[in-house]
Amino acid sequence: PYAYAVYQKAKESNIPIYHPFSDHDDHGIPYLNVVGPSSSFYLKQLINFRSITHLTDDELEKASMFTETLKGLKGIIKMIAEGWDDEHLVNPKADSTSSENLSSAICFFNFGGKKVLLTGDAGVDSLEAAADHIESLGHDLCDFSLFQIPHHGSKRNIGPDILNRLVGSPKLFGTSTHFTAMVSAAKDNDKHPSKRVTNALRRRGGKVIATMGQTKHHFTSGMPKRDGWSNVDPLPFYQQVEDDD
Repeated sequence: PYAYAVYQKAKESNIPIYHPFSDHDDHGIPYLNVVGPSSSFYLKQLINFRSITHLTDDELEKASMFTETLKGLKGIIKMIAEGWDDEHLVNPKADSTSSENLSSAICFFNFGGKKVLLTGDAGVDSLEAAADHIESLGHDLCDFSLFQIPHHGSKRNIGPDILNRLVGSPKLFGTSTHFTAMVSAAKDNDKHPSKRVTNALRRRGGKVIATMGQTKHHFTSGMPKRDGWSNVDPLPFYQQVEDDD
């Protein structure tokens, strides 16, 4: 409803509307390329959107009760040890990411060589297609300045193979960070971001920053300091990660 309200306001104000598809990237905004989804990929996902499937009220109520029961059963998260050379993040199953999330707009910015990838709630399939598109534009992967971890850092949306392709393979322990990985996550949430995911980004040279109830500002080196701004503490490498396969 909020997106539709914005759409209606734009129409009332005669603001042009562009669909964020990688094969109709005609918005004319400097430095921005929409690299996912393509219109055909979006249409394939659309048929499975929960908002257009025919669920009765009884089915929705049963689904809600089942979800609440699962939450109760999973209230205590078991942990397992993980070392730098002992990665527990695995590639998600094919149906791990919803069609709605797979259809997220993926935006690639190139500000004079500073590359930024915003992934929304994308999953592995959509990220693979986005990587293909970025390369088709003549850009190398693995040299992003800022990478947004998809869907609050869920391990259902990203795995080691796609991370190796997008940001590079694991580095030796003690290697300095060379890019920032941002994740939008709620405060005091034991599920998001997944420690398996943030550890995986740390291994690959990422300085991982989570919002967790705070407003974060990102700017490049060489910018003047501003009153009220300070450096943020990145997430540590966790010695214990979720044991919830």
